[in-house]
Amino acid sequence: MYLSHRWAKRCSVAFKTIFANYESQMGSAGKQYLYGIVQGGIYEDLRKIACEETCSGDYHGLAIGGSLGGTKEQMHDIFSFCSDLIDTSKPVHVLGIGGLDDILHGVSCGYDTFDCVSPTSIALHGIMLSRFNSKGINFNNSKFKNDHSFLDDECELSEINNFTKSYLHHLFKSNEILGIVILSFLALHFYDFWVPEMDYKYIKSLPEDPNRYYEELIHKFENPVRVGLYCLSFIFLALHLVHGLSSSTQSLGTNNKYALTIKNISFAFGVGIPLGFCFIALYLSLIHI
Repeated sequence: MYLSHRWAKRCSVAFKTIFANYESQMGSAGKQYLYGIVQGGIYEDLRKIACEETCSGDYHGLAIGGSLGGTKEQMHDIFSFCSDLIDTSKPVHVLGIGGLDDILHGVSCGYDTFDCVSPTSIALHGIMLSRFNSKGINFNNSKFKNDHSFLDDECELSEINNFTKSYLHHLFKSNEILGIVILSFLALHFYDFWVPEMDYKYIKSLPEDPNRYYEELIHKFENPVRVGLYCLSFIFLALHLVHGLSSSTQSLGTNNKYALTIKNISFAFGVGIPLGFCFIALYLSLIHI
């Protein structure tokens, strides 16, 4: 822990000398701020030392991190213990906390912000955090099939009540077919190209012949039905890539003056690569006409 404190002091000095007047180029992100992290696990003596050391530093805010115990009781005890020792007049962030009851307990201790992958992780499985249910609402449940009520009638955010519970149930139960199509295409691609390569080199142990690939490739695209399926699969792959690249750039926070350029590059890559493969298949198929 002492090494961490020494490193924190070095970071603070570097921040003041190098980044003190640094204005972020990431749109509205503004200036950068440095938070000191209180660690120490479940041990009160270490937490006390960490609180004193971190609070003595010149940080813009504080953070509660490290191991927060193996139970909620231990976590809440750490919250309460640290809140009596740190300066809550500064912004206080808690690392890796996503449970609603944990957040509420943290707020009662004077903590301000929290971060955790849990809300988005459970959302992938159709579960929404809710103030009406500490375990969340599972929209895979059939009871929501004909429930046309909104998510939270008392919530003032219009975005919350744009969709009904039955609509969300439908989305999670419909099972997006695009992933299956892409997976089937990958299986076909492996069967057509990877399996013959393994058979030639390692099963039959035939001598290397760099001239064999052209004839094999011509043979693969003799059948127009196979060519059609091959190209259709690559179109689906293009849709998948464009969506994936767009989502990933948004997750990385590219909402700035470079956002349009990055979006165009992502679109060109997501569409250009699959189209290149489609061109190869169509060209080789036309040779047989």
